[in-house]
Amino acid sequence: LPITYHLLCLQNQRTTGYYHYSSIRIMADLRVNSRYILVQKFGEDSAANFTSKVFYEADMITNYGKRYEFISASCNDVYVQNKTTFALLYLKGMLSTLFDPGRFDLAVFFGVQENNAVGILHRFHTEGMKSIPEILKKQPLILLCYLFLILLWNILVAFAFFIFLFDRKNDLLVRILVLIFVGYIMAATGISGLCRYRVPIFPELIFAFAFVLPRIKSFTKRKLSNYRLL
Repeated sequence: LPITYHLLCLQNQRTTGYYHYSSIRIMADLRVNSRYILVQKFGEDSAANFTSKVFYEADMITNYGKRYEFISASCNDVYVQNKTTFALLYLKGMLSTLFDPGRFDLAVFFGVQENNAVGILHRFHTEGMKSIPEILKKQPLILLCYLFLILLWNILVAFAFFIFLFDRKNDLLVRILVLIFVGYIMAATGISGLCRYRVPIFPELIFAFAFVLPRIKSFTKRKLSNYRLL
């Protein structure tokens, strides 16, 4: 995988003059990661001004490679100067990848919301938790029920995954390999932390869930038996 990644980056470098895997990452750094860090520290207006300024100055650079190097350097400056905020938002993004029920994707798919509409992620970063109930009130009841069930499922699977990792009955090498792969994908999601990024790790989560399922069933049976005895 690292060799394939390196070869693709070299091919892009020969074509564009800039060593990178995908230009999407650079745009995500500017439009999402740097932007929301600055929103947290200085407010939405300051973040918007920074993004516009970087785009304006980058458009003055005609060389593709140097243009993206400039954008990347500008974003890195934001990360370095706001390490704590960056780390906290990054951690939230990783956790969101595990638990996000995918309201935006479902709303767009079923035509409840336009693709370019402002989502919960943006409202959460710019307005805080108080904006979420307001958004949820506007969602159809059937969608809210569906999202609630998905959220419960995500919590159960995540809980089972952590039990699998710390259960010494499972092979240590298998636990390490699963942790490395899942951790790598989660770390690569960045601040966005959208449910679509969970797709590559879903097989590993279900794999772990299958190991823990007998224990969950046994625990449930025991609790039900105790309840009947009462």
